[in-house]
Amino acid sequence: MLRFLGIYPVAIVLALVAVGYVSKHGLIAPQAKPAPTATVDAAAVRSYAATPAKAAFVPATQAIEGDRRGQYTASVQIDGRDIPMLIDTGASFVALTNEAASELGIRPTAADFTLKMQTANGISSAAPTWLKQVRVGMVEIHDVEAVVMEPGASATSLLGMSFLRKLHHFGVSDGKMRLEQ
Repeated sequence: MLRFLGIYPVAIVLALVAVGYVSKHGLIAPQAKPAPTATVDAAAVRSYAATPAKAAFVPATQAIEGDRRGQYTASVQIDGRDIPMLIDTGASFVALTNEAASELGIRPTAADFTLKMQTANGISSAAPTWLKQVRVGMVEIHDVEAVVMEPGASATSLLGMSFLRKLHHFGVSDGKMRLEQ
């Protein structure tokens, strides 16, 4: 659609030239006094027409440096609050520590811990939840499935596959993890 926007100024200039040519050479007999026309700055139209159209959508991308252990951590904005997280492609869900969930106003009761999760520390219980907005730099995903780990189950919140699989692409190269929306 944007490439067609460059055609309109050219069409306007051509139409004005054609009207001027027809009027000057008397090819059409005037029937009444013509209505005043708006003046068009032809140089402005030419410069606009010569400007290449830009892409309508440029995907948001974010590069994250790996630490000395090869892990990727980021300050992740969840529902407007910054939460430090480890990016973990082996985690099925965004997994919040109980403390991080509490900071976000998510406070599951003991009865809410209905899921059994395999963690690095063994089997643990988790409470399912949904996050309205999860943002890493310029990359923003809405309606992300998450879990809240039971108290003491994990010291670190994880940015897992429930976020990552909603991206257009993610991968690691040259020591950086790149997220592309």
